[in-house]
Amino acid sequence: APGMASAGLKGLLGSTLLAPDGNLVSTDVLGHPDGIGLYFSAHWCPPCRGFTPRAIESYKQLKEEGKKFEVVFLSSDRSVDEFKTYFASMPWHALPCDTEESKKKIQILAKKFRIAGIPTLVMVDGNGRLLTREGCTALMDDPDGKNFPWRPRSPWEIIDGPLVDNQGNETPARALRGHPFGVYFSGHWCAPCRGFTPKLVETYNKMKSKEKDAEIIFCSSDREETAFQEYFKEMPWKAFPFGDSRIRELARAFGISGIPALVTVDTEGKIVTKEGRRGVIEDPEGDTFPWPDPPVGVISQLSAQCIGDVPTMMILLETASEESVHKIMPVIHSFAESTLLESQETGNLPKMQFLKAPPGSSSDLLTRIRSIFDLGTSSPHIVLLDLAEGKKYPYEGDVTEEGLATFVSSFEAGTLQGVELESP
Repeated sequence: APGMASAGLKGLLGSTLLAPDGNLVSTDVLGHPDGIGLYFSAHWCPPCRGFTPRAIESYKQLKEEGKKFEVVFLSSDRSVDEFKTYFASMPWHALPCDTEESKKKIQILAKKFRIAGIPTLVMVDGNGRLLTREGCTALMDDPDGKNFPWRPRSPWEIIDGPLVDNQGNETPARALRGHPFGVYFSGHWCAPCRGFTPKLVETYNKMKSKEKDAEIIFCSSDREETAFQEYFKEMPWKAFPFGDSRIRELARAFGISGIPALVTVDTEGKIVTKEGRRGVIEDPEGDTFPWPDPPVGVISQLSAQCIGDVPTMMILLETASEESVHKIMPVIHSFAESTLLESQETGNLPKMQFLKAPPGSSSDLLTRIRSIFDLGTSSPHIVLLDLAEGKKYPYEGDVTEEGLATFVSSFEAGTLQGVELESP
């Protein structure tokens, strides 16, 4: 029925919401909107109190214009009274937060969408599928809702327009359609960038000498055009003109938080990996460009940097017997593959990443990881690290796909017993 919320939305939010008048109502009240903002906020948070009136203004304007827009408030308030005071100013619905069960629901959603701070406005569609986690920025940039529901544009749509080479010649970005390419975020002022760029140039030139279908676009973070020009002279590929607005939009679309960063895109315009640097380091010939992420990566300095970004299942096999490795790794590989495939098909963020320490491996990094997270010396050792929660979850029992699925489902539902990590 047109007035009913989808099963996906009910699965996400539950069957009841709190209406603006304080009464409990069915989630069906949301209907099937084009966009729903999950608004993580709290009265004690000054940036939230600054953003909320602007969000209310845009919400009312979009509703008046007939846009199918809903918002659900997910409170981080410290008391029911604080919540009630804050919610009274809002024209939309909220998730109840007066019981342990309802508070846990909000925590699960915060974990699912990797909420690192508030205010955060996560936009989902009428089926509860993620559109963008950058709803606050989208609403501030577009308060009139011209681009509502702020579905991120594809890389192809964003890059459309002129590109330049280091001689100043222009070519249209649409020439890259149907070809794999990398987007390189870098800046002359950044020492690690200056160290990585020559390696990337070398790999690029090797790919070109083999007539490999590969291109790169430089996104400059330089603050002055002279620095951009000087740095760009070293590069044999194309770039966005200095200060181009597409650079910021791509950085936001790809979730770039630091440089250097290399994101690769396939022939259909979909992101292949955000860890293109790993590809250059592990495959300097560029034979496997655009370097698709393996379902189970290897623990390295580069991959270890992402442990704090997403829950990470670590499979430590340094001294494991050949028999045990042959027994468990096909199961883990298959489970990791299906987990990643599910996130690609639903458009949601990957639930977790999978990293292994292969048999026979040994390094200061592995020693430090075992020490920091108090993982002992046993091998094979499987543990799920969730640094956002400050907990580790050891996996015990036989390694089966069913066992792993139950383990991960319990983790997502917040019912898995974890061990608090000690602060370093």
